[in-house]
Amino acid sequence: MKKLLLLLLCLPMIGFGQISMPEPLDDRYLDSFEKIGASSYTMYKEDHGGIFGNAAKMRRKVKAKAKEFAEKHNYNVQFVSQNIHPVGILGDWASFTYTFRLVNQDGEYVVTQQEAQEQILEFIKFLDSGVITKEEFDKKVAPLKNILGLNDNTTKKEVKKLTNISSLVDNNIPANSKVKNRYALVIGNEDYTSFQRTLSSEQNVDYAVNDATIFKKYCLNTLGVKEDNMNFLTNATAGAMNQKINKMLKLMNKLGNEAELIVYYAGHGYPDELTKVPYLIPVDVSGTDLSYAIKLEDLYRDLGNTNARVTIFLDACFTGGGRNSGLVASRGVKVKPKEGTLNGNIVVFSASSGEQSSLAFHKESHGMFTYYLLNKLQESKGKVSMGELADYITNEVSIQSININEKEQDPTVNTSEKVINDWRNWKF
Repeated sequence: MKKLLLLLLCLPMIGFGQISMPEPLDDRYLDSFEKIGASSYTMYKEDHGGIFGNAAKMRRKVKAKAKEFAEKHNYNVQFVSQNIHPVGILGDWASFTYTFRLVNQDGEYVVTQQEAQEQILEFIKFLDSGVITKEEFDKKVAPLKNILGLNDNTTKKEVKKLTNISSLVDNNIPANSKVKNRYALVIGNEDYTSFQRTLSSEQNVDYAVNDATIFKKYCLNTLGVKEDNMNFLTNATAGAMNQKINKMLKLMNKLGNEAELIVYYAGHGYPDELTKVPYLIPVDVSGTDLSYAIKLEDLYRDLGNTNARVTIFLDACFTGGGRNSGLVASRGVKVKPKEGTLNGNIVVFSASSGEQSSLAFHKESHGMFTYYLLNKLQESKGKVSMGELADYITNEVSIQSININEKEQDPTVNTSEKVINDWRNWKF
């Protein structure tokens, strides 16, 4: 990660290029020769001569190998870094690591459009995690925008949309037969700034609309929900969310234990600072006034009282944080939300636990939790038990969040006492 960040932050001027850069060649002299980024390479060589070796000659030869490789492909070598390790004792050989990039005759670094897309996504991740500033982001991304035909005024959100590569989970969605009395409520709240002018674009929830849109497709195709039984909202206001929730409650009360309800929400959550009770946040509700937010413990209680079988997926965190930034920018301390007691036939899958944030998976254009939820539904064709689904999501997200986002995110499952011994065997 540090090596990649160093390369990205030190980019020189970038030239247009539509060809793939050359791959490293096998070389008997070198111990390793790897491509580590767009047009960037590293060579490594050990001198096993010990005290009788010639480390200076070894370094000259490695540099000559780099120049030979570059000239073969009509490029020049631009030095990036080197690491010289002197001879030690007990088999600790002298070694030399040489990192360079290929540039054209004008000294310009050349990338393909795909490489430009990948680098922009990397910069977005660095910006969102606070590794680089907005000013550094704009400076580094400007030449990449040129390669993709974007103007300087293109916003980060627009850049993301234009550089997004469709995720594998967005396609080849398995199809199963419809299930009687199975309903779904799917909500994706992404754009908070259009409804609250005091917020910055960093306080929106990246990919929440895409998360909800693709999950809706899985409900209709894989999980057996009829089109008439689908209730779908994006960038929903408090009025719209309450209207749909009340509709679901009326239906579930009518049908009772003959009905099943799948609830999915991607967007901001927020805790009451005094009671620590978590809320779902409509796009027109401020984190400083939760009067019109959706109180989770009330939603759980009302759904549990219907006796319908309810499965809830929440790709949101309730600590005051978020995928990019918290809903209240000035807040510096996260709050550990209170876990409510569930009743009835209800299981809740949550994207994170404790004081963690629910993070994005930029490469896949989804929330990290949602991506692995969809991935398991795709892989199993929907023929998966809740226990298997929970184990898969928990294991994958907890590992990949550290690996990709370098932050912990551990999904949790909460159930009512009534189904605590049975829920793992439930199936869609």
